[in-house]
Amino acid sequence: MNSKVFKTLEFFKILDLLAEHADSSSAKSKCLNLRPTFDVNKINTELDQTNAALNRVYARGKVDFLGIIDIRPLLKRLDAGGSLNTNELLSIKRLLDVSHNVQNYYPDSSDCLTPMFNELDPIPQLSLAIGQCIISEDEVSDNASPLLRSIRN
Repeated sequence: MNSKVFKTLEFFKILDLLAEHADSSSAKSKCLNLRPTFDVNKINTELDQTNAALNRVYARGKVDFLGIIDIRPLLKRLDAGGSLNTNELLSIKRLLDVSHNVQNYYPDSSDCLTPMFNELDPIPQLSLAIGQCIISEDEVSDNASPLLRSIRN
C-alpha cells in the first residue's frame, strides 16, 4: 500500500490509538510499526493468535505487563563485562515476576499461544536473589554480600 492509502484510511491514527493500550515501550513500538500483509497464511495465524488471546482474556481477564522494559541492552552490557545498577536489577526482577505471572495465569489453556507461554523461563531463583539483595532503587540490603555486611557493620 502506498502512503496515500494509509493517509486516506487514517491508518497511523489507528496505530496511535492501539499503541496507547500497550503496557511497555517495546509493545508500543511494535504497534506503531504494524503494516498490512497480504500473506494469507500469516493472516490466518495471527487471527488464530488473536482469537486465542481474546478467549484467555474473556476467561480470566487481562494480564498486567505494566512496568516491564526491554532488558536486551542490559544483557548485552553484562555480556561485555559491565555491571547493572539497582534500578536495572529491579527491572530484570519485574520482568521475571511478570513472566512467572503470565505463565501461571492461564494454566489450563491449550491453544496456539501455549508454545509461546511454555518458552517463558521466569528463573525464580534469580528473582528471589534480586529481591533479597535489592530493597529499593535506593537501598541495597546489608545481606547482599558478606563483604557489604562487614563494611556496614
